[in-house]
Amino acid sequence: MNTKIIEKVQKLLALGRNDGATDGERDNALRMAHGLLAKHNLSMLEVESYGAPEKRADLDYAGWNMPFSTTLAVSVSKLFFCRAYLGRKVNGTKQEFHFVGKISNATTAQLMHEYLTNSILKECRKHWKHNLAPESRAFALGAASRIRERVKELMETPLADAEPGTALTVVNLYKTEDAANSEFLASGGVNLVASKPKSLKAVKSSAYSAGRAFGDSVSLHGQVGSAAPAGRLG
Repeated sequence: MNTKIIEKVQKLLALGRNDGATDGERDNALRMAHGLLAKHNLSMLEVESYGAPEKRADLDYAGWNMPFSTTLAVSVSKLFFCRAYLGRKVNGTKQEFHFVGKISNATTAQLMHEYLTNSILKECRKHWKHNLAPESRAFALGAASRIRERVKELMETPLADAEPGTALTVVNLYKTEDAANSEFLASGGVNLVASKPKSLKAVKSSAYSAGRAFGDSVSLHGQVGSAAPAGRLG
């Protein structure tokens, strides 16, 4: 990958996680980083057909330890042709998330997961002041549920450049990448143990409905083409 792109993204991510920065600075940094990586991922897909295959990796970061965030990890990983795993608990509120796949895909999935999680929680605090308010929990579950549905819809949509008479969809490409990721895991690249994802329970409330509306509107653009044992999310 282009080292200058990686260095720039790392600086943006560092700002996005800097507790000393303002909410606006952190959000803007994450948006810029996601846009840059999404664009780079597109170019990498084109370059791969002419050069050596891109290396795979296990990328991890400390994210919010909440059921909706776990569901987002599963959805985002599929959207970017990765596998998502849950690692060790960092503290009472943070959990280690792993994304396994091509470096550009895993990096983009990690960034998108962080961006979506923070966007949902920011909206919760805006209306109910706290991440763990009952209404916030319902809103977050609704948003994650709708995003999961949207990803499923995207993956089942036939690709515009598919051959006539075929049913090539994003899910076909995902299966190809998933097989390669399995081979990477089996080769000793990462030591992870499979586990089931946390389930989401529908909540009958206006906050849950508002969350689904938010999940329907948030951008998913960019999709084209350890100290302790970790568990696979989905």
